[in-house]
Amino acid sequence: MPLFWSVERDRDAVVAICPEPLRAPGITRPAWMTHCAEAIREELRLLPAPAGTLLAATQTGDRGDVAWETSLLSHRGLPLAHVEEGLRFALLPAAERGVELRYRRAPVAAAEAAEPGAAIARLRVPLTPRYELEPGEPTWLAALPDGRDGLSLHAHFTEGAAEVHGSVELIEALLERARADLTPAGGALDLRAIELTFAPGDPALLAVELRAIPEPEPEPEVTEPTPA
Repeated sequence: MPLFWSVERDRDAVVAICPEPLRAPGITRPAWMTHCAEAIREELRLLPAPAGTLLAATQTGDRGDVAWETSLLSHRGLPLAHVEEGLRFALLPAAERGVELRYRRAPVAAAEAAEPGAAIARLRVPLTPRYELEPGEPTWLAALPDGRDGLSLHAHFTEGAAEVHGSVELIEALLERARADLTPAGGALDLRAIELTFAPGDPALLAVELRAIPEPEPEPEVTEPTPA
């Protein structure tokens, strides 16, 4: 029995509703995932990509048993115009109806102005002359936080070969490498947000920072005035 899924435009966004997270093409997956990924790709081709914006993607619901960002990138052939300036991912709380994947264009400036939280680790990933990734060596600045705050990953693609850096293939490889190099032995990396942007630097290295997501400020208590 086929599972229900849908892909449609919601004003300035492309929204996919799925019964479970999409798997990467290299993993055995049911036919509906392939059709859903193709529908997302076709809708994104019609989504304008103005200069000064990047693709902001969110997943709401179950993250599955694989890295959740894989679900947002699980359709090779994502239009190049949508990854040239970078990407921003966020994992949102569970929804009432399956898994929702939402893609829209967001200003780059807004991403740069956001407070990313305290730095936990820095990672420099070397690139070979053929733009293949080598294992990186992380520099730990603090211990991984306990609790439910989660972590954010900030990767800066160095300028020099944008046609290579701005590709889904290299982005997927970098995220996989960063997870492998930054995950403690026997532990897990609880990523809640990922941001990838271009920055000047050594074209043979990709810079990655792992940051703690700051806990939101508590809402101030509202007290009723005491009657005179």
